Amino acid sequence: MAVSFAGPRGRTTRLAWGQQTTWDDIQFFLPEVKYFSFLRAAAPVAEGMDLDGVLDCVRDLLVRHDCLRTTIVTEPDGSVLQTVRERGELPVELVHAGSDTDEAVEAQAVAVWNRLRSRNFDHANEFPVRCAVVLRDASPARVVLCLSHAVADWQTARLVGREMADIMASRSAGRTDSGPVPPPGPADLAQYEASPQGQQLNAAALEHYREQLSRFPSTMFGTPVPVASPRYLGAGLESSAVPLALGVLGARYRTGTSALLLAVTAALLGGLTGDRRCALMLLSGNRTTVGTRQALGSLGQTVPTIIEPASDSFADLVEAASSSSLRAYRRGRFDPRAAASLVAEEERLRGHRLDLGCRFNDMWSPGASAPSDTSLDQIREAAATTRFTWTGGTDADKITFFLDVFGPAQTATLHLLADSHRIPEESIRGFLLGVEAVLLDLLKPFEPRGGEPTVTELQAVAGLTAPCTAE
Repeated sequence: MAVSFAGPRGRTTRLAWGQQTTWDDIQFFLPEVKYFSFLRAAAPVAEGMDLDGVLDCVRDLLVRHDCLRTTIVTEPDGSVLQTVRERGELPVELVHAGSDTDEAVEAQAVAVWNRLRSRNFDHANEFPVRCAVVLRDASPARVVLCLSHAVADWQTARLVGREMADIMASRSAGRTDSGPVPPPGPADLAQYEASPQGQQLNAAALEHYREQLSRFPSTMFGTPVPVASPRYLGAGLESSAVPLALGVLGARYRTGTSALLLAVTAALLGGLTGDRRCALMLLSGNRTTVGTRQALGSLGQTVPTIIEPASDSFADLVEAASSSSLRAYRRGRFDPRAAASLVAEEERLRGHRLDLGCRFNDMWSPGASAPSDTSLDQIREAAATTRFTWTGGTDADKITFFLDVFGPAQTATLHLLADSHRIPEESIRGFLLGVEAVLLDLLKPFEPRGGEPTVTELQAVAGLTAPCTAE
């Protein structure tokens, strides 16, 4: 089954800067299928809506948003172009839940999502969205969309899922209006970036990039020590104590949860490297302006960031993390090909490669609102439910340390992908468990310990107190 559509316009542009960043990452790993290449958007079907009505709503979604009916090709000169198609067809897979229970519908929705993301998108010949409808008996119950990261980030997936639900609810209620004006899409962002205002933004961001890059160490880790395959190991920590602790500590240190998470990350990395200075590539979501907050697209980019506290005091580290990340996020939109040229020039001057593989990506804090008055006993009780899991590994990657933080407001999931040739397996586990342990330790009153905690003390709490040798 397929949905035919006729959109309001077609056009061809270069990729937007965030798109180009994501596109280069996707191309690097081909033909391997990587989980980050796909994003999920799903919506329950409004009660009483039949299959034809659902397909009409999918058509409305495609017509409204250029990015969902876009193809992408690489030109002979290496430039990448995206073309919004005025007309086309989107295949729709129909799957039966097997029974009429909510559990069966949800299980089938998860199964079809895993199937939709099991193969890479052919962006030159395929639209960057795959669609399935889960049926309960003969009636549609759930719409599942698989979006390509080349045109969507997490915020886009949330917006698309919410809008799919809104369109179906509106149709079910008998309303036929076209809804609000569609937000900007990737082609709109690309046109702005090519404008004089966009180029001014680019110049300021690249100057910040150049300055931070010049201060980067060649690497924060020692010589890689080969160990058993797979080289790159993933692990996750799911915690309801972390959000509660961050809420209390945010009020104490008068800063946001993201700066606190970054400070703890820098402290524990220092335990692994033996260096107070921390050099990270911060992922900036780039949704800080009116024009980008509701935009559809892949906007995130990585910004080199040096975090260098004035002393061993954790309070100084929080201040350094806060100020450094704020500057990075303000300068997060730039031409990634121009940034790559800056990296190449810095490496030419030094005579060797730079390790830019240490990354921090906080997707949790923007939607978080943790209370500031939770007691230490309540947080310790929540910590008793924390779950650590190994999530697999691969020999195909280029990362050294990549911490992702995501999940609903009440539960934070910290996922770490690390190079076991530089960070051994026990240190990967120790790092994730150490984040929660350090946050709990910070909640203790200052008096018994003799004042403001030091970074060195917190590294000892986590059991990460010596330079990492990966032996």
